[in-house]
Amino acid sequence: MRELRNEAFNYGNISLTREVLRRFVESPEVRQLLPEALQERQRRADDAEVRDLMLGTAKHFIANVYKIKGGGLFGRGRRSDVARNAMGAGLAQLLPPSLFENKHGRKACRILGISYRQAKQGVALGVAALDCGSWRQVKTAAHFDNASSAVSAAVNEWFHSDEASEPWNPKHEMVRVDLGRDEKGVPIYTLHPRRAQKRSTRRSLPIFRRSSIADRLREGKRTKPVYKNGKMIRKGRGGVKVGWRQFREAKCACIKKRKTEECVCLKCSYLISNLARLHHDRKAWHRSARQRVGGKPCVCHIHPPEGAAEAAAERAAACQSVEEAERAAAEAGGDGAAERWAAALSESEAAQLDATAAARKEALARKYDNMTSSVEARDTQHTP
Repeated sequence: MRELRNEAFNYGNISLTREVLRRFVESPEVRQLLPEALQERQRRADDAEVRDLMLGTAKHFIANVYKIKGGGLFGRGRRSDVARNAMGAGLAQLLPPSLFENKHGRKACRILGISYRQAKQGVALGVAALDCGSWRQVKTAAHFDNASSAVSAAVNEWFHSDEASEPWNPKHEMVRVDLGRDEKGVPIYTLHPRRAQKRSTRRSLPIFRRSSIADRLREGKRTKPVYKNGKMIRKGRGGVKVGWRQFREAKCACIKKRKTEECVCLKCSYLISNLARLHHDRKAWHRSARQRVGGKPCVCHIHPPEGAAEAAAERAAACQSVEEAERAAAEAGGDGAAERWAAALSESEAAQLDATAAARKEALARKYDNMTSSVEARDTQHTP
């Protein structure tokens, strides 16, 4: 014992000795030899450190993810039911049922940074979950002045009317429309017949605002001013004017705009028929390999003359050779060598630009010729 003490106190000053003893005691071999009471004290100290870290993480998570002051932008506004369920589940896990019975409610509010009402709600949700044996979904009713449900119902009714849509086809194909989840968290849905939207959503909004359904919505949400003792204590409202985002989000999933190949109107039918004829006949219009009447190749704005790209490349190579020779002469010195080299360099750069443009035009013509390859293959297959 004396030798161990002398060895420990021979390392230097008190700070170094304390560090040596701390590392010696915290080594796994020595910790197993310590008394049980000292080991328990060390475990409690380690657990307290981890507990503080977990509480700090929970406080940061509640403040930044759950947004204590509200679920909207910048932490303001009313939360959705999903956000309320997430925050309620988090608080129910952190707060014990006997929190307020043991007079620890204010301490928990101070540690987590939540309000007293939120702590009470978290404890109540935790008690309800323990009694039920599972988590019960939190559902909230709409505010008395909240028109979101009425707007959704009005827009949904208008989109399903003949003014905004029509049956997709006589077969009445059914589409699955999600309706959210029930109290047990099971997804619920319904089936609607698919309907074709008559016009784009952006063009449909002003038509909806002039409809009788929108007039009924405005009349239902219009309020009169309230007066008391000859003084107005509450302003009146002129009704609800549906905005673009409300209108777009309230459209039912069964309302779809037809694509060109799915439309049965006269314009789309003409377009589909004429496009097929155009693709069939275009392969003989601009084709450099095909000879026109009189034996002349195609020299349209798409197809360059035959061999134009090769000629431009040869001219660029010749100009580059001349430019290299003039540059060597200019370096050797001589009368007028610098001027000749400058002229040759300018001509070489221009030739290089012409060669690049000719190559690009030839690639564009080749791409244009390949646009009808699928049509030609189809015609070849159908040719007897």
